[in-house]
Amino acid sequence: MTEAVTRNQGDADNAEKLRRLHDAQRALLPQEILQALIDPDVTDIDLNSDGKVWLNTHSHGRKQLLLQYPINPQSISAFLGQVAGYYTQQLDFNNPFLSAVLPLDSSRLEAAVPPAVDAPQFEIRKKPSIVYTLDDYVASNIMTSEQADAVRAAVLRRSNILVSGGTGSGKTTLANAILHEIVASTPIGTRFLVLEDLAELQCTAANKQSVRTVEPDHNLTVLLKRTLRKDPDRVIIGEVRGPEAYDLHKALNTGHPGGLATIHANDARAALQRFDDLIQEAGVPSQARQIANSAITVVHIEGKGSSRRVREVATVTGLNSDGTYAVNRLA
Repeated sequence: MTEAVTRNQGDADNAEKLRRLHDAQRALLPQEILQALIDPDVTDIDLNSDGKVWLNTHSHGRKQLLLQYPINPQSISAFLGQVAGYYTQQLDFNNPFLSAVLPLDSSRLEAAVPPAVDAPQFEIRKKPSIVYTLDDYVASNIMTSEQADAVRAAVLRRSNILVSGGTGSGKTTLANAILHEIVASTPIGTRFLVLEDLAELQCTAANKQSVRTVEPDHNLTVLLKRTLRKDPDRVIIGEVRGPEAYDLHKALNTGHPGGLATIHANDARAALQRFDDLIQEAGVPSQARQIANSAITVVHIEGKGSSRRVREVATVTGLNSDGTYAVNRLA
């Protein structure tokens, strides 16, 4: 048997294995949860140990999902066990936590089983299914037209953009909208390098390479150092949250301007300070002066569901006398 035939047979076997897993998992989850998985308005699905299911939606924020039948803990345990098995992980009394990508639709899954919790529970962060544009944000009153223009101007001048906000504020969805704008503004052939823990960013560029982390040995720091040798034109990070910030900072200021990343913070100034704090996790001194002199635009979003609003589009302009970052609020 030739190598090509063997490879094709292996691909077919893997596809069949995944199909059977999908069928088994759909049989274990309530229909209401399966429907929520394909509802574009739903961003998160949370099952608590008390059997209640809560959704986070674009239109109405958090709301309880009403079920026709009560949650069966045994079915949820079986469902989570199948996901763990697919990744050859253990999920049992001694290993009660699971972090994985849901085979059904590539959503992010965080789960726990007894004894860590009273009954099986999970949180599903859905992979964005729709790329909203900046015009969509303006039409939905999440962003003003002035803010959209400020973001577009930042894209055109190849400013490095940090999308900041709290948990569940919609940073990734907004980053996708900005990434769409970046791709539309660059020549065909521009090479995009997209690095993230989970496949959440949607890059429509013709010349792109998406690389995901594989813990523990291939984290974002390792991926950045390795893949920057491939000479990308644009570097996109799903979320900066550790010492990889140092390598990203160097990359964005030494030949790769016009990058994009998300970061947890409460406002634009806090995003810049958080970026410096993460850089120092790499064991280097504060880079505050270098950050203050770099071309960084912070787009800050707050709220959840229908209350989400872009609060700031600001550029760093230097350091104040007290060491805090001076910013120019563009919109």
